[in-house]
Amino acid sequence: MIISGNYNSVCIKNGKVYLDGKLYNEGELKDKSFDGQLIIEGTVKEVDCTNLIVKGHVLGDIDATTVTVEGSVTGNIDGTTVQVNGDVGGSVDATTVKVLRKQ
Repeated sequence: MIISGNYNSVCIKNGKVYLDGKLYNEGELKDKSFDGQLIIEGTVKEVDCTNLIVKGHVLGDIDATTVTVEGSVTGNIDGTTVQVNGDVGGSVDATTVKVLRKQ
């Protein structure tokens, strides 16, 4: 699934996707729920979800339980477990932080 556009926030809660605080409503999402990979093309200023893998670039803050950064984040990360194998240009607030050496 690909969502194109510019959003102030993307939030995935209880299997539902919210863009700028509004429930994402597209025919592809039966019962307005989501399970799988989410690709966002455009600008996202805030990400709020349970598990997140960043392979591209997030320009803004991330609030998630588990965060893996393989791309780059220009903003703060708040999570329980954070693994960094990319670039983070902000603070990281987590119970467990693992920083891998960038190849």
